[in-house]
Amino acid sequence: VARLLLERGADPNVTDKSTGATPLHDAARTGFLDTVQLLVKAGADPQARDKDNCLPIDLARQNGHTDVVAVLETL
Repeated sequence: VARLLLERGADPNVTDKSTGATPLHDAARTGFLDTVQLLVKAGADPQARDKDNCLPIDLARQNGHTDVVAVLETL
């Protein structure tokens, strides 16, 4: 779904008005490594902070997604 949305012009840095989270925050929090990689390739900002001042990598760490953390650490 993410790939299709991005191909149709979706903004990879759009924020949720209530949480400030971007799609990269959500993908990192849930451990969707393929989606994280896709979003980063599409220009998602790994340094974006949500309303709790968390980076996507912080959410990946908090939820034990070490594979996602490893990818985000390289950016």
